[in-house]
Amino acid sequence: MAVQFVKPGVGAIDCAESNAVVADTVGLPYKVSAKPVSMEYLRGPGSLRVQHLMYLYNCSQSAIYRKIKAGHIPAPTGTDPRPWWSNEVIRQHLKGLDAINCASDGGVK
Repeated sequence: MAVQFVKPGVGAIDCAESNAVVADTVGLPYKVSAKPVSMEYLRGPGSLRVQHLMYLYNCSQSAIYRKIKAGHIPAPTGTDPRPWWSNEVIRQHLKGLDAINCASDGGVK
């Protein structure tokens, strides 16, 4: 990508418009979106990232980290440097949640 230097007063309107767009987006938080993952994928070996957990638990990234800190979601299996979970750990945790939900519903689902 080539950088083009512009003299003051020449092309100032174009630069000001492009800088205005950049200035509007500076400081805004990066939005992380959930990545769908199927139950078929969970049955096999593999790993999951935070975005997958956002989809499975239907909550935001910050809620995932709050639930990990509170112990409601298992701690990451590893980091590289981003955290990841093995499919087995999350599958077992989800099975436990289903058992709790069935017991609280009186076993009728």
